[in-house]
Amino acid sequence: MIGAKWTFFTIGKRSRKTWKQAELTDGFPNYIWVFKTPKGCKGMVQLLAKLRWADKVTVEFAAEPGQSYVFYDQAHEGSVRFTDSDSEEAINEATIAPAL
Repeated sequence: MIGAKWTFFTIGKRSRKTWKQAELTDGFPNYIWVFKTPKGCKGMVQLLAKLRWADKVTVEFAAEPGQSYVFYDQAHEGSVRFTDSDSEEAINEATIAPAL
């Protein structure tokens, strides 16, 4: 389960996308992609998870009035948490466009 310290970022809500974000949006429109900027790496992104969105809550939680929520299905076979995404190579792969 993803803890509260994670930043949720749904691709398409940002004005400027990295090439990787655009690739992910086009290839997997039914997923929520979770990114963060690694500490000390301004302008870079670390891919934390790919979560299958759900149209209803899949676990028990208490909604707070006035808040908006996006639900995901952590048990779905397509939901993945990337545990080794903090390496320099993984961060570069998620951020920098490949040479043409």
